Amino acid sequence: MIGSPGADSNRAVWADWLEIEALFQNTWVGEALVRRTVGIGSDEQRLSDDDEPVEEEIADNATAQLLDRISDEIGFRSSALRENYPFEITRTPFSIRRRAARTRAHKIYLFNLLLSAVKENLISNSRLGDARVRQGRVLFHVCASAAVAALLHLGKTYWLGFPRPDRTGFLAALAELCIRIGVGQAHCTAPRGLPSKAKDDQVDVVGWRSFSDGRGAGLAVLCQAATGANWTEKSVAGHVDAFTHWFLKSPYARAWPAIAVPIMSHHELEESDGAEDFAEAQFNFMHRLNSDHGAVLDRLRIVEGTSEILKRDPIEAAESVAGYDRIGELEMWLEDALRHLEASH
Repeated sequence: MIGSPGADSNRAVWADWLEIEALFQNTWVGEALVRRTVGIGSDEQRLSDDDEPVEEEIADNATAQLLDRISDEIGFRSSALRENYPFEITRTPFSIRRRAARTRAHKIYLFNLLLSAVKENLISNSRLGDARVRQGRVLFHVCASAAVAALLHLGKTYWLGFPRPDRTGFLAALAELCIRIGVGQAHCTAPRGLPSKAKDDQVDVVGWRSFSDGRGAGLAVLCQAATGANWTEKSVAGHVDAFTHWFLKSPYARAWPAIAVPIMSHHELEESDGAEDFAEAQFNFMHRLNSDHGAVLDRLRIVEGTSEILKRDPIEAAESVAGYDRIGELEMWLEDALRHLEASH
């Protein structure tokens, strides 16, 4: 049921794989499972890229390095999320297991983990079900919305991405957005030269932090929610100014772009030798993502932000954070997906 990471997969993908394995086993999983998966200790002859036999010592050293990377990644996630991380860890030998009780923050993490697993082909679309995957990608807007609201610290959000929960048309949704923000006016018909049948025009969540005086000029965020393999190509950073053309009076003069993804944002980062080398590569990689996409809201930041939203008064949160009332639906999706996968495990 669970596919193994490719030979060139980095620590983030391997850590995802181990977490998924831990979800469906009632025991600790870790070093022994990794060694079995990469073939150390088997009777099969291992070959290098040029089809030459690989010596046992070399192969074992490569596995030891892989284990160090996975352990570092799991430790990083646990340190970042603490009690919101849905797995327990041991160090000697390195292994993890699922927590006995799941909080709502744990469920948000696991929901994002399953979407990531589909992206990385650790779990196939057909295994999880195409309709279920599509539904999960729609529900990911809930995560993006909560993360943007937390980014703005008690900010408000509007779910603009298609399909919208209220099933309004695009221009009607923009008019409602202006009402919610309290400033601005949308066009009643699509301006000439703009898409005549736009669904969301690349913007999935709009967030803002207004002042009580109602004069505008607050903080605004336009966020793209990306769950597919080509997420690095989906940026609203160069679209922020163009998006104002939908308004007679734009509710913002300047807005900050953002991207929300269910993966760890360094999933595609090429693995490097040594902890210091990887730390430098990750810094440069995140800096580039920040330049290309604006604020980067990946799985850890989504869980961190959502956990903050969940501490707020439920009535206030529901009024401020678009999709808050669908967190229960997201949790039901997760439990249904886990039951489906466990039945075929």
